[in-house]
Amino acid sequence: MENVDIFIIEKINELIQNNKKKQAYEMLKKYIDENVATKEVYLKIGEIAQGLDILEAIHYYKEGVALYPDDNKLNIALGFLYFNNKEYYRAEKYLLKIWVEDPTNTRLLTTLGKIYKSFKQFEKAMKYFKLCELLEPANSFALYGIADTYRGIGDNNNALQYWLKFNAIEPNNKLAITRIGDCYARLNEKENALLFYRRALEIDYDFFAHLGLAKIHLSNNEPKKALEILERIFQIEQKNSRYYCEYIDLCLAIGLKNKALELYNMACNRFPDNAHLKSLASKLFKNP
Repeated sequence: MENVDIFIIEKINELIQNNKKKQAYEMLKKYIDENVATKEVYLKIGEIAQGLDILEAIHYYKEGVALYPDDNKLNIALGFLYFNNKEYYRAEKYLLKIWVEDPTNTRLLTTLGKIYKSFKQFEKAMKYFKLCELLEPANSFALYGIADTYRGIGDNNNALQYWLKFNAIEPNNKLAITRIGDCYARLNEKENALLFYRRALEIDYDFFAHLGLAKIHLSNNEPKKALEILERIFQIEQKNSRYYCEYIDLCLAIGLKNKALELYNMACNRFPDNAHLKSLASKLFKNP
């Protein structure tokens, strides 16, 4: 790094320590406008800009990558910024490039797995998660990713194995505990499913754990218990269209058509463009 860039970075770090990020950002911006800056300067302005304006951060990281296309730090910074901003197609371009050069980087592996899982490219996602597992068998991000990928392809046996592995590392992760309940329910192991749904609810409120409990009670020919569960969470789930759809389905399954119609009309007022909700009309308004 040239001496002038060293001086600039030192001055910027001093401003940041004094909570003057905006001033630091403006100083770097002016410096870049007037000079051919080093990659360290681009990394620093991108880092600062993330807390001020994401689009500006992307702009400067891209400018840095254009000048220093083979710099790993700039590519990673831009790739993860896109990923955190849920721009997965753009993130893939930069992170995949770095992974080719750094194939044992477990953070890159799990992030690429998440990207391909979001694309529903489950085989690709599994490839990266499994590579990470080989390198770090107890990597919780890899285990979670593998479990969720198996869930995506409907392989409940393998999903369950990996959710349980993940649970052994993070025993209080409520989402994973609910997913374990879901796996047991789909495998018709109802007692285990009930156990894990209840365990999730001991940690905190969870809509899907309540829904899982209701469905098991319904399958056990206990419609009153199922109905009580969904009625009990009515006030909490006013903004959840999925709740209304499930509640309507339950009412129809146990012959409460008037209640189903009441819920349907209420839900249509709240979610007028919900496709799943509209699909229930054929069940509600078909000829007897």
